[in-house]
Amino acid sequence: MGGVAGNPGAADSIRPRISWAMGIALVFFMAMAPELRWMEFSDGIENLNIETALEMRRGGPWLVPTLMGDARIRKPPLNAWITASSVQPQTVRDMSNPDPNIRKDAWVRLAWQVRWPALAAACLTLAFACELGWTLLGPFAGAGGAIIAGTMLTFSQQARWATTDVHLGLWVTVANLCLAKMVFERRIWLGLIGTGAALGLAFMSKGPVGLLMTVVPVTVFAIGRKYLASPKNAGARINWIAISIGSLIGLILFAAIGLTWFAYVASHNANSWLVWMLEVMRADPSEVASAHWYQYIIELPHFLPWLPLILVGLWQVGRMVFDWRLLDPKRRDRALRLMYAATLFVLPLLIMSFFRDRKPRYLYPFAIPAGILAAEAIRNAGRYLLTIHWGVILAMAIGYPIMGALGVFNMVRVDGQPWYSTAFGISVTVVMAMVVAVFILLSWKDRQVAIIGSGAVMLLSLAIYVWGARRSLSGNGVSEMLPLAQVIWEQYPTAEAWDLTETKRIPTDLAIYLNRPTHMPRTLARIRRNGLPQVIVMLQRQDASLIAPPQGWTYLTKVPRDKDWWVAFVRE
Repeated sequence: MGGVAGNPGAADSIRPRISWAMGIALVFFMAMAPELRWMEFSDGIENLNIETALEMRRGGPWLVPTLMGDARIRKPPLNAWITASSVQPQTVRDMSNPDPNIRKDAWVRLAWQVRWPALAAACLTLAFACELGWTLLGPFAGAGGAIIAGTMLTFSQQARWATTDVHLGLWVTVANLCLAKMVFERRIWLGLIGTGAALGLAFMSKGPVGLLMTVVPVTVFAIGRKYLASPKNAGARINWIAISIGSLIGLILFAAIGLTWFAYVASHNANSWLVWMLEVMRADPSEVASAHWYQYIIELPHFLPWLPLILVGLWQVGRMVFDWRLLDPKRRDRALRLMYAATLFVLPLLIMSFFRDRKPRYLYPFAIPAGILAAEAIRNAGRYLLTIHWGVILAMAIGYPIMGALGVFNMVRVDGQPWYSTAFGISVTVVMAMVVAVFILLSWKDRQVAIIGSGAVMLLSLAIYVWGARRSLSGNGVSEMLPLAQVIWEQYPTAEAWDLTETKRIPTDLAIYLNRPTHMPRTLARIRRNGLPQVIVMLQRQDASLIAPPQGWTYLTKVPRDKDWWVAFVRE
């Protein structure tokens, strides 16, 4: 990593920075790419994006994509455009082939085609994270912070899915890097113009939340920095001409990239502003709050196995602020750089806690500043802190195979058997324990080994987890609607599918596996005969009376949904 005590800033040679950044991105891509084919289309958020992309590939509009035939304006379309561009037309055609083997092969190919762009974006995020950490605190925080971020649970969980959060994380990281270059290296043109372009792409990924993760924390940091000014830059002149012109160009780029699509939609859809307001504020009256205000505190384990080090990094920042007058100028400058990372991590999370919608996947972009904080903590860690860290690593490394072999915590396959065989669980546990022991011994003298070794163990451990979860409903590896789709393909391959649920839509994976939209008529009377078989799907609650077939319809099949059932009826 270029040495533990590397100096931050632009003085370092660019070659090792690029080598580390691209090397880390490539290693993570190669390590995680095989896993993309293992999971069925079981993630609800990913499936919304995939079905949108498929409708574009089936001939639907690209400028304003559709979902189940309705214009999808709640989310900007950048993620859908990227996903649809990677889907091959032959794959879409094969998904409707009468031969079940050809269809199954097409589903596997589709999984790769829709997910590899997201994984590539996640790995590029690590490359920019490496440069961000290097800019702030030197090579250890750069390369080490990227490795740490890439092996957090929140990053690993989201990098495998084709969701908007992955692309948002990329452009948020790029924007924060550009801002850091401006703040600490006085690279005004790169900072303002680069930030404008990156925020435009972040806006087209998930709307204004990108501003909350970039502009807001940097503004607060700049205000706080005035009261904790670094003597190194206290007398520096401000180039207002460059700032004014750079800001103007940045704003133009942001508007051109991020607002043009919204302006077009608003001019063609009178209800778009209301839709966007409810989406941004997460204040849709038809939806209940997804969690308590303290939900993100409960979700902090998603930053494992590095959570103890992140907390130590935050504690170091607090101590530096408390002891500010006792710090020499060099330590003050380094403290300010660490405060920048802490502000990027803490402030947006704090603000997001006041919104109604609080989901674990929203933590994904915060893995980057959290990785920098953890890297700085482990750089100065004593043996006591290292022991805690390796204890967490060991618990996760042997915990997955042990629990998977015992089938505890619902780690069972759809057939009721544990994820792993007993022999596999014992073998993996022994091997992982030996690998961790070797890295523990090596890390006492070299903190770089602690990061690289922990990263290697976690990549292997997470791959083992995904291998077991791929055949489990609880592990989000098995689609609950695939069995229903297979029955429809076998008995009524040309049937239309209708969603007749009252409170929520049926999972989108049914539309993906059928390779056709599932319409939502709301009432049975709206379903008109058209010469094709028609299938309706309804939700059968566990505590409700059995659903009787509507007049003219016959029972087809049912598939489980937790303790409830999805029940299908057919009209030939």
